[in-house]
Amino acid sequence: MIEKKVSYLGLDKISTLIDDSSPNSLSYFRVKDVPDVLTGGKNLFKIRLRPGAFKIGSDIYIEILDYNGNPIYYEYSDILDKDGESRIVSMWVYGDTPPGDATIYIAGTAISYPDGSPIPSDQQEGVNVKWNKLVTVAPDKRNDSEINFSTYPTASITEKIVPYLNRSFTEGSRDQEYTVGKVDYQIRLDKTPFVRLSGGAKFTSSMEGGTLVVSSPSDTKPSGINLSNTEYRTKIKKILSEETAIVDRP
Repeated sequence: MIEKKVSYLGLDKISTLIDDSSPNSLSYFRVKDVPDVLTGGKNLFKIRLRPGAFKIGSDIYIEILDYNGNPIYYEYSDILDKDGESRIVSMWVYGDTPPGDATIYIAGTAISYPDGSPIPSDQQEGVNVKWNKLVTVAPDKRNDSEINFSTYPTASITEKIVPYLNRSFTEGSRDQEYTVGKVDYQIRLDKTPFVRLSGGAKFTSSMEGGTLVVSSPSDTKPSGINLSNTEYRTKIKKILSEETAIVDRP
């Protein structure tokens, strides 16, 4: 992930005429849904300015400072909240963002006090009101922020008809017979014996616990050696793949 950066504004150092200490700044910034914990990835809150509270044409400043006093990247979204008025602000916590306390600052140029009385015109220049909230940064904690879409996602559903076979056995046994194929039986001292099939024969999971029978084995023997080809029978202990299974020792 490419980490985005934002410049330090120094809102923590600015003294203002009004220090808004209310929980949600209802008189000015009308902040809502600010998370108490900023987790890894994108975290959201909303802001909706109080009408008539700010100087027309003035800027609203936001700054989020981490435990070390460095700015955390944020950006305004073009998406409005479902109330149709609140602007969504996203804050980004990356893997190297230090855990611990962080502070969200929001500042602007107000033209009235919280009680609605006007601020003198000579004090309506520059930043004169500031709100802040202390939060905790936890980069390794699960992110459960809401997801907002710029456009509604779409989905398409199509019907596909395929044959489906449901095999059901109330009792009894089932045999699978192959008339041709190769069975490679391997056993070593202190090792688990196994059988490997080739030539078209395959194991299935339903064969586990069953019996493997090679009724008429045809072995390749060295010249001059005569051996009788007797039936080979063993119990299948575990199916490893379509070609390989662990079997009992002879």
